[in-house]
Amino acid sequence: MASIAFDEFGKMDVLVNNAGIISKAPLEEVSPEEWDRVISVNLNGVFYAMRSFGIRMIRQGGGSIVNVASVAGHTSLEGGGAYSASKAGVIILTRQAAVEWGPKGIRVNAMCPGPVLTDMLMSEYTEEELRKRERLTPAGRLGRPEDVARLAVFLA
Repeated sequence: MASIAFDEFGKMDVLVNNAGIISKAPLEEVSPEEWDRVISVNLNGVFYAMRSFGIRMIRQGGGSIVNVASVAGHTSLEGGGAYSASKAGVIILTRQAAVEWGPKGIRVNAMCPGPVLTDMLMSEYTEEELRKRERLTPAGRLGRPEDVARLAVFLA
């Protein structure tokens, strides 16, 4: 992906890692296969994209990487299982990259949104669970994709 993007455009100034999947289950119910699947997409995917783009951004003299983590990476959520662990990994991976790549001209940031009204969220939570999450949100509403997009643009 990085090779194609750099070949096509010559350089890349921004990478936004926004892939993720949820496995809503308590740890004792998370199968090893499900654990590996969530960690592979949510954490390993971020690492491999960061590495591929980061190497090229270092060569070009700079860039910006924005990783989408989650509030679940800071605060354990009921049934968060593998998801919370994967997003906590994204947060520390982001901090590590910022320390290593900042001096090389690459800004690396993570966004940690709460629940956002996406197809993924709505497929995993019942209407009752969504309303409960909404009540626990300081803004009194669930996030919208455009909220996250605006922050990504700002950080980029």
